[in-house]
Amino acid sequence: VTVNGFSVWSDGECTRLPYDSVPAHRRPGLCLEHGLIRQRMLDVVSALPNVVIKHDSRIVGIDQSDPFSVVVEVANGRAATARYRCRLLIAADGTSSRIGQLAGIGVGNRRISTICGYRVSTENLPEQGFGHVFVGSETPILFYPISPGTARILFDIPYRSDHRPRPADCLAMAAALPQQLRRAVEQVLARQPLATVPARAAKPATRAPGRRALAGAVAGSGP
Repeated sequence: VTVNGFSVWSDGECTRLPYDSVPAHRRPGLCLEHGLIRQRMLDVVSALPNVVIKHDSRIVGIDQSDPFSVVVEVANGRAATARYRCRLLIAADGTSSRIGQLAGIGVGNRRISTICGYRVSTENLPEQGFGHVFVGSETPILFYPISPGTARILFDIPYRSDHRPRPADCLAMAAALPQQLRRAVEQVLARQPLATVPARAAKPATRAPGRRALAGAVAGSGP
């Protein structure tokens, strides 16, 4: 689904942020469901020469005793293991990087919030073809389309050690939405299961010299 920018709503007033207001961004943006993005990327990468994707596998050991290479031990779903010798190991497995820990790279991270997501119809969004940000609750509420007629709504619940986010938290935040949209979201909250993902801020505590590197969120630079 293409989007032409975002519109920010506060007390019924809209601030439109179209992409084409920036000369370098004349083309619309593209929104996709996460699962589709992941599958399309895997399909393309797996077709590249000299690339092998190991499904249902995980790194269980790293040997850095050789200064000219790194040996990685990989286990598959059947508990069998294989060893691979490589010139460079890149850890790109998120803020709670297990690979970074195995490689001896310290990464500090702190919990910021819990993001709660649902699927909603785009029918009641004020502006078709735009993403939406609604201000007025404890944190902004984000809508963006993921397929024709369907959008993702995200509630960002600030982290508190003594509280586990619940649909009731999202319901309270939805009070900041326009009336028709709020009613549609209330129905979705009552019908769909709660899907959550923790949001963390990551910062490498140590450098990664030699034949190790961090990329993406584990390096503090990912989405």
